[in-house]
Amino acid sequence: MPAEDFLPTEYVEHQADRRTHAFGLTLFGVVVAVVAIAFLAKQRDWERVQQVRDEITARYEEAGEQVEVISSLQERQRRIHDRATVAAGLVEMIPRSTLLATFINRMPAGLGLLEFDLHTHKVQAPKPAGADAATSRRAARAEAPPVPAAPTAPRYRTDITLLGFAPTDLQVSAFLAELNAHPYLQDVVLQFSEHVEMDAVPVRQFRMTCSLGPDADFRSHPGGMFAEVNQ
Repeated sequence: MPAEDFLPTEYVEHQADRRTHAFGLTLFGVVVAVVAIAFLAKQRDWERVQQVRDEITARYEEAGEQVEVISSLQERQRRIHDRATVAAGLVEMIPRSTLLATFINRMPAGLGLLEFDLHTHKVQAPKPAGADAATSRRAARAEAPPVPAAPTAPRYRTDITLLGFAPTDLQVSAFLAELNAHPYLQDVVLQFSEHVEMDAVPVRQFRMTCSLGPDADFRSHPGGMFAEVNQ
């Protein structure tokens, strides 16, 4: 027979209750330990997240300062560029001696010039696309502050008229072809070529016109500014 049959029923039930209570307390302790461990692990995760967020915030602040510095440098560079552009427009890109040498060096043998006339006039800079629409929108909004226009360098166009003479029309045609081949001369036109007598010598008198655009710059010509003069 089992030994418990000889024990009182109350004692057996008390022992069973004690074992149940001990198991429950043990299970509760395990659950509390697991919860505590999970809380500590989550707390460390939150601390790492907070640390990463602080680092990102510090980087954003540092990047913002760098962006401000770069924007300031870009604005300063833009102002310097605008001033340099205006100053460059005041420099004579084509010295008159170089321009005259351009024609003399391309004259065939026997051809000469009687008149060399230059007329320079200012060229209006083209407006950027959409400028009128943007101006109208700004005018419609009276509260919008006016935006200062960036300074632009003045642009000039030079019209040239040549009156000369040559033994025959062959020299006139050769001179016309030489001027047409020049990279900076535009709109080269022979106005007329007629028979005249100079000091009782029959020659062909001619008139030519051409122009130099605002972008002509003999300093960038192959060979340098004085290449024409030194030929």
